[in-house]
Order: sequence, then structure tokens, then C-alpha cells
Amino acid sequence: MGGHNRQKNSYTQDYRDNGTPSSVPFANEEGLLPAFNYRQGSFEKADRLDADSQRKRLWLRDLACAGCPIRCSKVGVIRKTKYAHVTTDIVEYESVALMGSNLGLGDLEGVAYAVRLCDELGMDSMSTGGVIGFATEALEKGAITTSDLGGLDLKFGDRSSVIELVKMIASRENPLARLLGEGVKRASEQIPGTEEYAVHIKGLESPAWGPSGAPGMGLALMTADRGGCHQRAFPILYQVGGELWEDREIKRLETRGKAELVTDLQNYLAALDTLVKCDFAQYDITKKTYLEMLSSAIGREYSLDDLMRLGERVWNMVRLFNVREGFSRKDHHLPPRFVKESLPDGPAAGHRITEEDMEVMLDEYYKVRGWDGQGRPSQRKLEELGLERLQVPLKT
Repeated sequence: MGGHNRQKNSYTQDYRDNGTPSSVPFANEEGLLPAFNYRQGSFEKADRLDADSQRKRLWLRDLACAGCPIRCSKVGVIRKTKYAHVTTDIVEYESVALMGSNLGLGDLEGVAYAVRLCDELGMDSMSTGGVIGFATEALEKGAITTSDLGGLDLKFGDRSSVIELVKMIASRENPLARLLGEGVKRASEQIPGTEEYAVHIKGLESPAWGPSGAPGMGLALMTADRGGCHQRAFPILYQVGGELWEDREIKRLETRGKAELVTDLQNYLAALDTLVKCDFAQYDITKKTYLEMLSSAIGREYSLDDLMRLGERVWNMVRLFNVREGFSRKDHHLPPRFVKESLPDGPAAGHRITEEDMEVMLDEYYKVRGWDGQGRPSQRKLEELGLERLQVPLKT
């Protein structure tokens, strides 16, 4: 279990030097970088958004959380354009992708300012990038008009219109902008003909890792408890990044055999989340060290099997909550953009995750989890985990 096989400190050093924007070249080369509302997996101006570009044009010094040896963040200032002298921190990978390449923006200063504006207005830059990408395509395809946006001519690659729409969503004065502020799911339900390019999972805008050419990542996003979330499991490191799992090589495009990997990652990360740790610390702090710290804190020896069981308990309890609230197998589903449209670029060009692929992966996932065909934990599984006091909802 938890068969992560990494070169110690390799990721940590990269985060220390470059932060998460160092992922931009990798994602772009592998066809995983969202561009133009996920229609593409690469972006011709990606090199204007990466860590090298941010270092030259924005960053002034490193920044760390208290006591953290990784210090993956930066502080800087916009030096050019009309936004000059505006301070900024690092423009993280997810934000620079969803507010940058996903909107066709290769203008780093504009992206940095738009992300800073989201922060100041109390908006999530990932979801904002997702909903603006959706709105831009809707306008492009005639589902909405510039009049609906108060005359705003929203376009991919247009910095000014993106920044203006961020302000409009925050102010909630324009009816359509107010609807966009409710997210992609609700907006697509109210705007006819837009469901095919509404990119969300369980109502949460998708992260900046297009899964069309990485089925394991698709399974992780489909089954994530709070909607498409890359922090619940990140199998891309294994199926694309070349990492070994349990001393095995993971084949990128195969759908079978991904469930055990995803389940293992989900359990391990759920357990680590209970320790209230930094997501990046896991690349530097070994399992052995985590277990030593935990054992010291609770006053008894805690093994790796104990840790993985803890994560599995968490995952099953959260699943029971979701089932009680009406979630079933139908909600373990990817949006049409990743299912009906083939990836146009990158090493996996021409690939998509079909309905059959999803069914195969889900059947395998539920079997590995000990859940029934609707994704409900079995009574046997709950007893195995010491959760027999919890009841499985009878129907969804």
C-alpha cells in the first residue's frame, strides 16, 4: 500500500526554486494543460506563463509559511503595463492555467492582475477561470450575447474583457454576471445549449489537468468526494510522469488497472489530511517520518497499515454522507468535453474517455472499494473498518 517511489527531495527542490508554475511546461508538453475552455491540451504561449517567465517578470524573493523548509511561494510586483506597481505573489499553476491558457491569455501581467483581483474580491481564481472560459465559449457560439453582458465583448485572449468580467461577477449587478457567479453548473442549466462545454464535476469547476489523455486522472476526478479535485489523488505522476507504483509501471492510456492506484492514493492523502499537513510536504517528509511523528503524538506505535486504514475509514464515511445526500453512480461522471470530444493535441492526441471507459473504471473501482454498483459502501466493508454503527442509505 502507498507504493510511492520517488527520488527524495527532487520535487521539493523544484518547488523551492520554482513553485508550482514549474508544472506548466510538463502539462503543456503532455497535452494536459487546459486551453480555450479545455478544447486543447496545450497552449502556444505557455512559455510566457511558466516559472522562468514569472521569475524574470514578477518575483522578487522567496516566501514561506512559518517554519516551512520548502518555501514554495514568492512575492513580487507587476513591472509593466498599466498594472505596473501592483504587488503579487506567485501565480500558482492552477491559477495561471485556468485564468491564463484556459482563457487564451499568454499575457502574464494580465493574468497576475486578474488573479490578484480575484483574491481581493474574495473569489476563487480556479473556478473563476472555469466559468469565464465557459462564458467566452457560450458567447462565441451564440448562446449568450454581448448585450447580455452589458455590451462586454468577451473574447479568448483579451485581457481587458476578462478583467472586466471578474469585476462584473463580483458586483453582481448584471443579471448574467450574477448567474455566472453561481458557477458553471448552474449557469449551464439556465443557458440552453451550453451543457456540452460546461466543464464541471458534481458542480465544482474542474482543475487544470485535462484528463482526456490520462484515464487514471479521469477516474480520480470522477470519484473525488467534493467534485473534480486534483488534491484527492494525483495519478498523473505515475501514468504520465514516469513514477513507479508498487514497483510497477503504469501504462498511460489503459483504463483497466487504474482503480487500485487511485484508491491507494485517495486513502493515503485522506489520512495525511487528518494530520493537517502541507500538500507539498509529502514530497519531502517520508512515510516513516510521518508515522514517527504521529506515534509520538498519540503515545502508541502507528503503522503504515494503520495509516492507510485511517484514510479508508475517512473515505467511506464521506461516501456515506454523499450517498445520504443523493449522490449515486451517475454523479461519478466526467463532463461531455472529456467524453465526447477527442484531445486534439499532445502525445495522446485523438484520445478521449468514453462512456464505456468510465463504466469499466467505475466497476473496478467499486469492487476495489468494497462498494455496490451504485457506489454505496457494503455493510461488510463498514464492519471491516469498525464503522458498523453507521448505516448505509437504502436508496439514492
